[in-house]
Amino acid sequence: MDIYRNIGELTIRVYPTLLKLRADLPTGANPKCGGYYDKRTKTIYAVDLTRVLLHEIKHYLEPSWKHRQPVDTKTFELEIERS
Repeated sequence: MDIYRNIGELTIRVYPTLLKLRADLPTGANPKCGGYYDKRTKTIYAVDLTRVLLHEIKHYLEPSWKHRQPVDTKTFELEIERS
C-alpha cells in the first residue's frame, strides 16, 4: 500500500517498492537512491525505509544541503530489496 501525507506545504509519498516509486515520479526525475525530493512541488517520494525518508526530509529542511560523498546506489538497492 502506498502512503500519502500532507504536512503543511510538504507532501510525503511512501512506497513499498522502488519499482512503484519510480513509476510515480515526475518526468525527468532520476533518483540515485530510494528517494527523491521535488523542490518545485515540495513533495518527497521515498521507499518505506526510515533512513531514506529522513534523508529526503533533510533536503526539504536544508535546501542548500549537499551530499558529502557520492550516494552508493547499490547499498540502497540491496537494503530496499531486503526490507
